[in-house]
Amino acid sequence: MQATATWLGEHAVMVSVGTLILAWGLTAGLWQIGVGEGARARRQVVYWGAAGGAAALFAALAFLVSRDSSITAFDDTLAATLRVALPGAVLQIASVVTHLGDRQLLTVIAVAVAALLLWRRQWWWAVAWVAATAGGGVINRVLKLTFERVRPEFVHTLSDASGWSFPSGHASAAMAIYGMGAYFALRRVAPPRRLAVLLAAATLVVVVGITRIMLQVHFASDVLAGWAITSVWLALCIAALEAIERRAVAARAL
Repeated sequence: MQATATWLGEHAVMVSVGTLILAWGLTAGLWQIGVGEGARARRQVVYWGAAGGAAALFAALAFLVSRDSSITAFDDTLAATLRVALPGAVLQIASVVTHLGDRQLLTVIAVAVAALLLWRRQWWWAVAWVAATAGGGVINRVLKLTFERVRPEFVHTLSDASGWSFPSGHASAAMAIYGMGAYFALRRVAPPRRLAVLLAAATLVVVVGITRIMLQVHFASDVLAGWAITSVWLALCIAALEAIERRAVAARAL
């Protein structure tokens, strides 16, 4: 695995582009599953299948990270390779793009969206939004304190990071804000625009995570774990919201 980590670090830009393309393909594929006849039932399968897979991924990462395992060796080698292999210009770009996952920016977005939903009297949407975003932040904080993983060493001054490393707060927060935002947007925009919304959200989430690895302020497994655990939480929040809405519709029909 260390040889693989070295290769990935030496070809980080190419790998990053490939990861983004893969995310686009996966997003488009899941979108196709969720449209057409019988879409609602298929979406439920996608929700719970994705949640189950993400939960399994997080559990595996948490188990391996808590021990001196092959994943920690992989992380160390990748971070060390990036430290010497990434051009300064790439680091400069990453240091700017990574701010899309900053707590301050995402907090402003979260508060603004919550205020808008309350103003529109979409009470349950507001509750789901706060649960997904604030709840995701609490989960991330608890997990960081639980695992207390030290961040990788970074020698540049392009990004400042402190606190524990596992799971990545930027990756988790980006998934919560942009992921839940995309879900709400899908409920509001015209069908021809929905795939574009999903691809935009996927781009933001993936790019924020990649920049954290490139800047060496997080290990690769930190970012994967942040995406995974927040995906599970989002799936639960969305499932709860839709269950509440179905009950409300049934109650009105009586």
